[in-house]
Amino acid sequence: MTGEKIVMAPKSWGASSAWKNGFLVCQDAPLGRLLDNLSAYWSGYIYASNEIRARRVSGSFSVSNPMQTLLEIGSIYNVVVRQYPFGVVYLS
Repeated sequence: MTGEKIVMAPKSWGASSAWKNGFLVCQDAPLGRLLDNLSAYWSGYIYASNEIRARRVSGSFSVSNPMQTLLEIGSIYNVVVRQYPFGVVYLS
């Protein structure tokens, strides 16, 4: 777990509306930790297999539209994102 962290970027980092809405910034962190943090901004449940949760990720991820962020994670990290009724999302 050395070198991994996920932080909420301060709203003062930029003038664009995206920065004002906030970002989760991670560096070499398990995807599971990012998903756990992102779930605070999602009104349903986010599930992922242990294999997916163990993948290492780095980047800045917006919390203003969690579903869009999940789809971007899927595209970047070659993860299938499935959305089900009642806000359930599964990554595999």
